[in-house]
Amino acid sequence: MVLHKKLKLISSLMVMMLLVGPAHATAVACEQNKARYIDPESDLVFAFEEQSEQSAFLQPFSIGSDAADIKIKGFITLEGNPLRPIAYAVHQCPDGDITGEELAECTIWQGVPYGLYSDGAVGLLPDQDEPAVKQLLLPDFARSVMSKPIWNELNIDREPFEVFDLLDCGAK
Repeated sequence: MVLHKKLKLISSLMVMMLLVGPAHATAVACEQNKARYIDPESDLVFAFEEQSEQSAFLQPFSIGSDAADIKIKGFITLEGNPLRPIAYAVHQCPDGDITGEELAECTIWQGVPYGLYSDGAVGLLPDQDEPAVKQLLLPDFARSVMSKPIWNELNIDREPFEVFDLLDCGAK
């Protein structure tokens, strides 16, 4: 009788796993270019945005909070030899094509964004259509942004850190 109850319990658990498992797996699977991350210290949200068709190698993003209407815009591009992702967080850049000098003037942070993977590895961000990393590491982001006038406009009470946790999936 005890064996029968255990088998019944195990089969019930298996049915539940089959019903819940695929839905959960779909919710967890997220392409890198659709991921949103949150800084648990300041509640700043780093969100990848829809990529325009004209720009095959740029991945736009924004950083902001619910407490302010203003957002820091930015993009990730591939640069260097060998190619690696470089992120530019910008504010009040001129519209249209801009020169390197104009980009330098409106850049409030520039750096290599690193991914912290589920297995504990740290590396460059994956390609846009690959699974999103568990966390983003933006070296020197906090110091750089806090030294700029936009920091006051963001209406953040706490200092940001440089590690953003995966929040959800879906460019917004």
